[in-house]
Amino acid sequence: MENVIEAFDRSAGTYEDWYRTPMGRYVLRAEVKGLEALLPREGVGVEIGSGTGIFAELLTGERRKILCVDPSAEMALRSKGKALPTILGVAEEPPLKPHSMDFIYLVTVIEFLLNPEEALSSLRSLLKPGAPLVLLAINRKSPWGRAYMEAGKRRDSIFRYARFYTPEEASTPLRKAGYRIAEVLMALDVPPNGTPSGEPKLYAPEELRDAGVFLIKGIPS
Repeated sequence: MENVIEAFDRSAGTYEDWYRTPMGRYVLRAEVKGLEALLPREGVGVEIGSGTGIFAELLTGERRKILCVDPSAEMALRSKGKALPTILGVAEEPPLKPHSMDFIYLVTVIEFLLNPEEALSSLRSLLKPGAPLVLLAINRKSPWGRAYMEAGKRRDSIFRYARFYTPEEASTPLRKAGYRIAEVLMALDVPPNGTPSGEPKLYAPEELRDAGVFLIKGIPS
């Protein structure tokens, strides 16, 4: 785990650069649209593995507040620089009160968890009754998944530490951790070498199985 945190520390300064490119902006809109579709419109929640706060900044509103939790001190500094409430912590031992959160979400975090079931079980204890956990992950069986797995072969790539999932594979640790699957959405219908145009769309799993990312909404059972 220390190696992963150190890798994110090193990448903190350039983490948002890609999101400023045309494709990066499109991907960000697609992922935020998916999160907006599954998260409550109001309440206090937490983003686990929040990085620089790029998602929390866009999802925070007058009626929805988000606490950022990340194990990387360098990432946390950038999140705090955006005036986002930020604390250091890991998913396996979340530094928050039990049953205090209206929602939890994770963006491309499960890929880096050594024991997803353990982490998701720990996070379940933070949720109020009926409150959701939303998981966004890169789809292993997609052009994006293949591109990231190829990138992971490089020693200087942060994705060398990642394990990728399909929606079905990611649902397994969620269920074992005590969640029921309430909804699954697919997003990102443009391949990494494509040209994005228009506004991103969301799909049901049967409509676009090779979408670049998927989102799973789990409710503690």
